[in-house]
Amino acid sequence: MIDWSQPGSLWFTAGISLLCVVLFLLWRMWPVLLGTTRPSDSTAVRLHKWNTYLVKLLRKTLKDQLLVGQGGVFTSRKTGQSHSLATWSMQPTLLPDVDFIALARPDAPEGAPTVEAIATAEGLRELMGGAVRDHGMWGHAGWIWTWPDGLDLDAVVARLTPVAVFRETHGLDVEEP
Repeated sequence: MIDWSQPGSLWFTAGISLLCVVLFLLWRMWPVLLGTTRPSDSTAVRLHKWNTYLVKLLRKTLKDQLLVGQGGVFTSRKTGQSHSLATWSMQPTLLPDVDFIALARPDAPEGAPTVEAIATAEGLRELMGGAVRDHGMWGHAGWIWTWPDGLDLDAVVARLTPVAVFRETHGLDVEEP
């Protein structure tokens, strides 16, 4: 039993309480601390931090409001340049800032969605008008993608790059994104 008449007991209890509070706050902030990027970070490092630390945190936080997508990096075998890519299934989604968006149908059967076409992220944002909004957080540039009502999916897909042409352009194998 703690003898509260002793001054050391009060300090000990206050110290343990403070330590518990600090540990709890650190536990909750850990993904943000590790996932924060600097302007000097490469695309691969930025997307690794997004995928590893922030996606889990944001999915828990946003729950059913928005999906949170991951991004990937690939190297074009034709040009040797590194590019970033994310898949969007036309449901309201928060995606990291990437070079290309692979557009998939939202009504895909179980498993991975079927990619219909690929576009530059900037070009697809222009095509969709004001339906896509930028959102910065912890050094990351993110985009909230929402499919606008009345926009014809088939007409949009017809204007974008087919998957086979994209793969050929960048010298990618069938197994790679």
